[in-house]
Amino acid sequence: MDGKYKILYKLLILINMKQIVFLWIMLVLTIVLVNCKDNSKEDIEPQPLTNYTVTSINGGVRINYPVHNDDNILYVMVEYERNGKIWTERSSIYKGSLTIQGFHTIEEVKAQIYTVNYYEKRSNPVTVTFTPLESPLSIAFNSLKVEAEFGGVLATWENPTLAEFGIRLMMEEDGVLVDKEMYFSSIPESHPFREYEDVETTFAFTFEDKYGNVSDTLRFVVTPLPEAQIPIKSTTASWPWKVGSPYHPTIKTAIPYDSGNSSAYYNSTLPPGKLFDNVTHILGTSSAALYSAWLTAVGDKRQSPIFTIDMGYETGKSYKLSRMKIWPRMQGNLGGSQPWNAKQPYTVNNVLAFEMYGIREFPMDKLNDKGYWLEPFTATSFIHDGVNVGSPNFTDEWVYLGRYELDRLDLMGASDADIVQRALDGNEFKIQFNAEPVRYIRFIVLETDKGSPSTDAMWEIAELRFWGTDKVTF
Repeated sequence: MDGKYKILYKLLILINMKQIVFLWIMLVLTIVLVNCKDNSKEDIEPQPLTNYTVTSINGGVRINYPVHNDDNILYVMVEYERNGKIWTERSSIYKGSLTIQGFHTIEEVKAQIYTVNYYEKRSNPVTVTFTPLESPLSIAFNSLKVEAEFGGVLATWENPTLAEFGIRLMMEEDGVLVDKEMYFSSIPESHPFREYEDVETTFAFTFEDKYGNVSDTLRFVVTPLPEAQIPIKSTTASWPWKVGSPYHPTIKTAIPYDSGNSSAYYNSTLPPGKLFDNVTHILGTSSAALYSAWLTAVGDKRQSPIFTIDMGYETGKSYKLSRMKIWPRMQGNLGGSQPWNAKQPYTVNNVLAFEMYGIREFPMDKLNDKGYWLEPFTATSFIHDGVNVGSPNFTDEWVYLGRYELDRLDLMGASDADIVQRALDGNEFKIQFNAEPVRYIRFIVLETDKGSPSTDAMWEIAELRFWGTDKVTF
């Protein structure tokens, strides 16, 4: 290498080394500066909290304070004693409030409030006293009501503050209380505890919260209600509905506009009697005759999507209903690789939503009042000769048993196997416990896969079953 180039090369190396040293010095200085604390405020004690208010709440207290712009205060802290232990709560200085909860007694409580800075240095304490209002646990305990339920008991309580707690159920066995189950809730509600025998039983309850509080024990002597399937028999040999049929026997004149009043209003291969033939599905061929369902007539607008059932034709009794099941039409193919079609439960005119009304004594005097038997929503789906919906109509006088919608498992990501199994098992619905006993039910089809209300009043159901009891005096 030429001499002048060697000199230039050494000079460049020297310059680069100086730059590297300079960069290292700057990096060290930066780290030192970043990590250096400004100790000027570390020893400054934050000012105590002022202008605060103390408001007693159920089971505690709420402390409100003005939002501070003091950069030497990070948060507000309170220390207090509950159930023999010291507890601490914290809240941002910018939040403006702090809540203490978990007291189960109505006794005066002392608490110390501090402001705390970024260096965790506390202010001098400010002492406050408060008396909690009745605790959520006590409110629930004092409001607890227990009554007989199907297969168990129904517990009802108040919870106006939406507090979280558990309700423990115990049973007395040989004079000793034995734990049976625990239910957790944060809302005011009624909860059924089921699967208990229909014999006189001593049930006991306590409420317990997340703060370790446990209420006293309340005992109730209750006999759970028995539950059985209601025996509704099918008559398919004769139609329209008349004496001897399970739909409205003893009624010699058909209910105006009801589905099935005439053989012209349904598919003769699949008559209404299929509803109660105890056959929910048949695995056979594709022939319509080999599946069990009631299919209404195609495109017939002379009928409403409503039919009426007499549950007490065989017994003459009314029933307090507990639950019911509805099965969709399923057409099985015995020779196929997939015997059941997972699309069918929510297609082929199967019912997707419905309502039910019930009554004990049938209003025979209303049979000539056509408007009485119309229902406002479904009246738009069929021809009723210009007759207006009555005022009152049956929906004003019959007991409302509820609106029900099938779970659309096909829209929830369920597998074909799960969809088919639900259809084969039937869709079960609980009937509101406070509904009065009824003998007659009006079943209103609100929706099928063809629309809501169903177009051309066309729909089908494979099977209906009801459960309840007639062994209680109401």
